[in-house]
Amino acid sequence: MYIFTNAETWTIDPEEAYAQWQRDEAMGADRRVFADQSIIQHKSMFSRFHQYLVTHRQSVLTYGADHIDGFSNILLTIACRVQPRACGT
Repeated sequence: MYIFTNAETWTIDPEEAYAQWQRDEAMGADRRVFADQSIIQHKSMFSRFHQYLVTHRQSVLTYGADHIDGFSNILLTIACRVQPRACGT
């Protein structure tokens, strides 16, 4: 588990803090750094999550499980619109 040691960076510019963490410390299940395309995808998803938090008046330091659930539900709704058969409709 990663412990965020510089809360100020995460407060001021969460997306840059995430990018820095991804560059410097993140590793995949095989303990290797992520491929460039994976990093792009991860940053994009984090950016979407960050925007979700902002619209719900939260930050990366204050969100809870209910915010993760809410964000996941939005993604599921979008996925079901794009691929209805995958959602059983």
